[in-house]
Amino acid sequence: KEISEMNAQLFVLHPLLEQLRQQISQLESAMQARTSWIAPIRRVPCEILAQIFLTHSISEPRAPLTIASVCHEWRSIILDLPDAW
Repeated sequence: KEISEMNAQLFVLHPLLEQLRQQISQLESAMQARTSWIAPIRRVPCEILAQIFLTHSISEPRAPLTIASVCHEWRSIILDLPDAW
């Protein structure tokens, strides 16, 4: 009888456990998506990035195109650097 009661409890708890696992997975995905917002590169001032981009574009002619495709902020910076083109 004790085993059947435990099995009944497991039957009730199993869907709850699956639901909790799914919630944990969703939270982990949300945390991972937000991790990029606190990346150290986001703390580098635009002026410094502009200098880096300009220096790199001198040695690599296609650099501005690559840089512009990284993110909106980098695209904006590189487009404001006519010397990079």
